[in-house]
This record gives sequence, C-alpha cells and structure tokens, in this order.
Amino acid sequence: MMKKSLFTLAAVAASSSTAMAVIEITVDNVITAVGDTSTASNVAPVGGATADYQLDLFDTVTSSSSTGYLRVELNSFSTTLTNHRIDDGQGNPDNVGISVGGDSPYEASYTFSFFDDNTFTNPLLLDSFVVQIADIDLVEKVTVSQTDFDSVAFLSPTDLSLDSSGGQFAVTNAVGENVTKTNPVAVANFNSIANISAFGVTLEGTDSGSPREFQFDFTGSIVPEPSAYALLVGLSVLGFIVTRRRTK
Repeated sequence: MMKKSLFTLAAVAASSSTAMAVIEITVDNVITAVGDTSTASNVAPVGGATADYQLDLFDTVTSSSSTGYLRVELNSFSTTLTNHRIDDGQGNPDNVGISVGGDSPYEASYTFSFFDDNTFTNPLLLDSFVVQIADIDLVEKVTVSQTDFDSVAFLSPTDLSLDSSGGQFAVTNAVGENVTKTNPVAVANFNSIANISAFGVTLEGTDSGSPREFQFDFTGSIVPEPSAYALLVGLSVLGFIVTRRRTK
C-alpha cells in the first residue's frame, strides 16, 4: 500500500507542477509596429494601431524556454489624446511601454492578446498570469475588467488607491511622476482569472505638459496541452497496475 500511495502522490505532484509551472514572460523584441508606433517618439494616435512582440517564455520548473507572441492594439481613444506610442519600455526593453499624453483629460483603451505562433492566429491560453503595471504617475488611472482579473496588489510603497466598484478594478496615484524610468515605481499587480488569452486595459490621465509612459511586465503559467494530461493519466494508471501486481 505504501508503494501505491507514493506513486499516486508522485503522479499528482507531476500533474500539479505541469499545470502550475511559473512562466517568466520577457519581451524579446518588437517585431512590427503599425500606425503611430513605428518610432520611439510620441505622435498623434491612429485608430487600430498595433505593436507585435516576440516573447521568451521561461519555465521556472523545467528551466526550459519557448517562444510566444503578444499583440497590443489601440481600440479607442478620446479626442483629447494627442500623443501616443506603443513600443518597449523606456529604460526597460524587456517590458511593453505605452506612452500617452494630451489635453486634459484623455484616455485610451487597448487589447492585449497572447499567441503561440508568429502569424498571430493561434491564441496562447494561460492558466493564470500577473500583469505588473508600473509608473502609474500622478493624476493617472489604469482600469481593467473583473471579467479578466480577480484581484489587485500594490508592490511598492506608494499612494496608489483602488476602486473595485462597477465590475472594474481602477487604480489611481496621487504621488507624482517617476522620472527614473530604469527604476519603475507606483507598481500594481493585476492577477488574472484562469484560462484566458486576452485582456483589456484603459489608460487615463490629465495634461502633464509631456506624454507619460506606463510599463507592462508579465508572469504566468501556461495551460498544459491535452496530450500532457493524457500522458500523466497514463503513467498514473500504469503505476497503479504495476504496484497492484507487486503487492499480490
């Protein structure tokens, strides 16, 4: 009976480690930038502007790497938004950087979509992930839907505040602008619900005299393929049969 219990526990542990492996998601490079995102300078926003990113997915359990892809698209924006850019982060090229600015107040809404192919046709399903948004400066707001995220945590000592009413998580800051982009502050971690491959974000602000950047970083876990589950189940059944034969 001891052998049977140990094998069963081992199979469960293997299944758990496969499902919950933490994936470090790093922006490897910007593949293409369409519309107003072709240069690092802030220009007038263009509806439907996108930036495509190649991602390095590092599995901290197996110490193996794979490649994923991310598309960030500007869906809608206010007429008061006059400066815009989607690229990598200023001082942090392994982050996504979105810079916005304009007349007071302004806002812009985006869709972030993960894919497992460079044609951006096959969604990359994530078991769960954390979107870390930094540099939420003075008089700025980040809003996500509670259909995509179930909680928010503040990572660094700031004056960030959270409004979780109306089916949304809205984070605002009353601190001030972070001028050292290599050391992002005003950081909020948005924790996703399970099994989604895309989410929406709305960024808002007021006139600051110059555009300001939001930086996005990611960690997560990938949903195992059905074949992986089948393999684990098969190993579990085989181990059970072998153990039963030995105990007879």
